[in-house]
Amino acid sequence: MPDEKTPEDVTRDLTRVIPVFRDNGKAPDTPDNKTKTNGKAAAAGKTEASFVPIDKGTDTQMLADNTGFAAWTDETEFRDNTKSFTIPEEKENRKSAVRDMSVEIPDLDEPPVSPPEKVSAPVTADAQTSGKEADFDREMEASIRQMMQEEEFKAKGAAQARGEHVSGDSTDGMKAPAVRKTADLQAVSGQKTKKPKKKFTVGKAVALIVAALAILAAAVYFAVWNGTSYEMQLRKGKELYEEASYTDALPYLTNAAATAEGKSNVELLYMLADTQYQTGDQEKAVDTLTKLLGQQEDYSRGIELLAKIYSDDKNGTALNEMIAAYKGKDAEAYLVPYEVEKPVANYASGTYNNPITLTLQAGDDCWIYYTTDGSDPDKDSKVYTDPISLGKGDTQIKAVAMNGIGVVSEVLDLNYSITYLAPEAPAVTPDSGEYSYGRRITVSAEEGASIYYTLDGSDPTSESARYTSPVLIPLGNATFKAVAVSRYGVKSSVTTRSYVVSMPKKFSYDESLALLKQHMTAKGELTASGQSPKGAVLTFTQEATRIVNNAEAVVIRVTQTQNNKTSEYGLYAVGTADGNVYKIDAAGNATAY
Repeated sequence: MPDEKTPEDVTRDLTRVIPVFRDNGKAPDTPDNKTKTNGKAAAAGKTEASFVPIDKGTDTQMLADNTGFAAWTDETEFRDNTKSFTIPEEKENRKSAVRDMSVEIPDLDEPPVSPPEKVSAPVTADAQTSGKEADFDREMEASIRQMMQEEEFKAKGAAQARGEHVSGDSTDGMKAPAVRKTADLQAVSGQKTKKPKKKFTVGKAVALIVAALAILAAAVYFAVWNGTSYEMQLRKGKELYEEASYTDALPYLTNAAATAEGKSNVELLYMLADTQYQTGDQEKAVDTLTKLLGQQEDYSRGIELLAKIYSDDKNGTALNEMIAAYKGKDAEAYLVPYEVEKPVANYASGTYNNPITLTLQAGDDCWIYYTTDGSDPDKDSKVYTDPISLGKGDTQIKAVAMNGIGVVSEVLDLNYSITYLAPEAPAVTPDSGEYSYGRRITVSAEEGASIYYTLDGSDPTSESARYTSPVLIPLGNATFKAVAVSRYGVKSSVTTRSYVVSMPKKFSYDESLALLKQHMTAKGELTASGQSPKGAVLTFTQEATRIVNNAEAVVIRVTQTQNNKTSEYGLYAVGTADGNVYKIDAAGNATAY
C-alpha cells in the first residue's frame, strides 16, 4: 500500500503552483511575468520591484503562509527539500494593508477555459458582485466537469488500447471532451457579465481540491473495477469461470496469467487451461498445463485434465510418457483410469514335466503383443491370436496389452522350464523261472505309455515289437526284455525276465476234467455234492479234441437235469499242453474261463 497522504499533501499534489500575494488590485508579480510587470511599471513611471531568483526544478510546487513568504518545494519530498523566496517588495505607492489572501490557478495540460467576454451593459454594484460569484461558480463547475470528462476519456482509452471491453458508450468514435468556455455558459444561462478576475478565496480553492480528489478517485475506480489490474482480471475471470461462461472468462484469465503474479498462480493457470480446453483450444491448454506442472508437478487437477486431453486426442504416446513419469509417485493415483492392465497367463512361471499350452488374456478393447526371445514387445511384435504351445526346454515369454489409443501396459515377464519325466519300468509276469511249454507273459505300464519288448536278450526300442497281448514263452531258454515309452518319447528303464521252458506231458481227459471242476467250483457254478447252485444234477461228457487258441484242447460238454428235464449247461475246453480252461460260446469262440 502506498503511504497515506494528509489533505495538506494532496493539496500540494493536485495544484501545481499556488502563489500567495498581497492583493493590490492587480495580478501578482512572479518570475514568469516579471518582464511583463516591469514593463507596465516602467510605462507608469514607477519604481521597479526587485525579485529573488527562483529555481523551480522540473516539477515543483509553491507553498505560502500568511507571512508573505513562500517556498518552492519538490513534489514528492517537499518536507525535506525546500527553498525559500520572498514576495517582490512593494512599491512606495502601494497600500501597506493586506486585503486578502488569494491564489491563481495555473494552466492545466488542456487549454484553459477562456475568460468571459466583456459586456457593455451597466450593472449595479450589488448586481456586479452577485454576477461575479455566479460566474465563478459556473466557471468552476464547468472546469470540474471538464476535468472529470478528461480523466474518464483517458481511462477508457487506456482500457481500449489493451483490448479490453469498455462498458457504456463505445469508445470507437469517442472524442476528447471539448473545453467549455465561459462564453458558452453565458449563452446557456442567458446572462452577460463582465470578465471576472481569476482569483477566489481559500474556501473556493478547497472546494476545487475536493472536486479534483473526486476525479482522481473516479479514475482509480474505473481502472480497478473495469479490469485493468491483475486482481480485477482474476476476480472477473474466476466469476465467469465458475458460472461456466468459458468464452467470456478466457480474456480475463489470459490477461491475469500474463502478469508476474499470474505466472506463479497454479490455481489461475488451471482455470485458464480448463477454459482453453472447454473452448476447444486443446493445444494452448496443454501448453498452460505443462507450465503449471513445471511449477507443481503433483497438482492433481492439472494431472487429471492433461491426461483427459491426451485421451480425447487419442495420444497414447503422450499418455505413456506421463504414466511413466509419475510411476511410483503419489500422483500416480490420478492416472489409474488411463492405465492398461498387463495380460494374464493361465500358467505361472515355473518348471513343468509335461508340455503346456499357454493362453493370455487382456481387456476387451486391447491387443496383446508378445515375444519368445526375451526382448521387450511393442506394436511390431507378434500379435497374440491363438494359444502358445511350449515343449521341452526353457522359454521366456514377454507380453504387453495395448488399448485402442495406444496406451501400453506394463510388461508381463514369464519364464518356463519344461522337462519330461521318464515313465516307470513295465511290470512283467511271470517272474523268471522254469515253466512248461504254453506259459504266456503279460506286461503293464502307466497310462499313456507304449510298451516294446524283445525275446532275444537285446534292449528294446520304439522300433521293437510292440506289446498288445500276452506273449507265449518259447521252448528252451528265453530272455524277455520290455521298456515303456511315454507320449513325449521318454523311455523308462528296461524290465528283464529269464525263462526255461520245457515240453510238458499231455493232460489226459481225467486231468482235464479235474481242472474244469476246480474252476467251476471256484466260480460257484458247482457245489460239493456235484450239483448246480439251483440243485440240478450236472453231467460231464467228453467230446472230440479240437484246437482252441492255437493249441490242442480236450472238449467237455456239461448238461443239467432237474425235474426229469435235461438241458444244456455249457461247453468247455482244457488245453492239453498248458491246462488252461476255456468256455466256448454258441458261435464256437473260446474265452479264458
